[in-house]
Amino acid sequence: MARHALIMVCDKAPVKGPRKLQASLVEGKANRWVEALSSLGDLSFSWPGSKKPIVLKNPTRGRFTDLLDDTEFEAGDELLFYYFGHSYPVGPSKIAPAFDKSNPESLKQDDFEWVLRRIFNHSISKVYAILDTCHSGLLQPNLQQFHGQTYCMMAAENGYTKGTFSDHLLKGLSSADDDVLRLLHDNRAGGLTFSSLFEYGSHQMASELDFSAPKAFGALGDTLIREGERGVPSAFRSIVKRNSSYKKTYDLLNIFASGVRTFEEVMTQIKQHDSFVIRHDDSLSGDRAYVSHKTIQGYIKFLSAIRFLKNPRQPYGLTETGQKACSNYEFNGLLVEAIIEHLFPPDVDLRALQMAVLDLLSEGTPSDSINVSRYLRAKGSHRIMDPKNFNLGFRVLGYSGVFRRAPQALFPI
Repeated sequence: MARHALIMVCDKAPVKGPRKLQASLVEGKANRWVEALSSLGDLSFSWPGSKKPIVLKNPTRGRFTDLLDDTEFEAGDELLFYYFGHSYPVGPSKIAPAFDKSNPESLKQDDFEWVLRRIFNHSISKVYAILDTCHSGLLQPNLQQFHGQTYCMMAAENGYTKGTFSDHLLKGLSSADDDVLRLLHDNRAGGLTFSSLFEYGSHQMASELDFSAPKAFGALGDTLIREGERGVPSAFRSIVKRNSSYKKTYDLLNIFASGVRTFEEVMTQIKQHDSFVIRHDDSLSGDRAYVSHKTIQGYIKFLSAIRFLKNPRQPYGLTETGQKACSNYEFNGLLVEAIIEHLFPPDVDLRALQMAVLDLLSEGTPSDSINVSRYLRAKGSHRIMDPKNFNLGFRVLGYSGVFRRAPQALFPI
């Protein structure tokens, strides 16, 4: 399996009316994509017989089809198709790229559905499409037929993009900035995925487009574009404080796994873990103050509420899920699933929670548990039935990496 990329850019307008794009703008976009896509290590995109993607500038319909027909692809090959330029409306949910020397009648036969069909007529098994052209979001209903074989990013639902969508995607693809990498890292996949890149570009566009929004669809969004350190990159592990609610939850879970049965045994064991220290005494005795009995009881009730602990009363015992979660490689994933399933309303999934946090932040509202619960309620979701455990669960989730795709967790998902 090889990964190829076809960069198609057009500075000409398909018919009279739209202004011709600047040649330097179009060529600059093409060159930046070539460099970005060929600099991804083992996951780089190229073209058969070359180390870099191929560029077609203002191609005719025949030049496009000849290129595909004259290229020897192998079964299972993948192709990234990028288009930047004007397009022409040819139906309610159809637009056509501006092939050179085309007229309105020929464009009706050369829409983006036709382009994808021509690609799939070869040995290509998967297509990742980036369509930075006006009104490209209108294509979604017509291209749903390719859902299982594609991931398609479309720059605007029903508006003009001016090429800014590509700029944001390229920034995400090429940036070495820690803050950008944090936003893009998909902790489950172990790096940058097509869907995390789209989400980054889409959020960047939100402040610039008040009449439209980028769209994406397809089953291949979790495909890696660039590998990162699987699990939690070491550069981000220091984010989790030693005494965070997340670390307390993990340490307490392992205290129960050690076989403690009574609350007195629990309070003795917490003194073996720094996460429960609230103050280091400066006196010569070296005494340390630990969290209160009430705080530990709150964590015990929380572990019971998410079904890691059989019940909140003595004698204590872990459930089967709780035992699995004691592994640092299982903990984060099982913890996130348990909190969402048992503490959140049944009609709120992880995606809805992420969007609630992002929407609140975009409005300048603190995304704490109270505001999030109010937001969800205002959107019509069911009432939160266990507010105390919800509040603690929400704090713990803050370190799990789910809100920004940032690997803020102490352990891998």
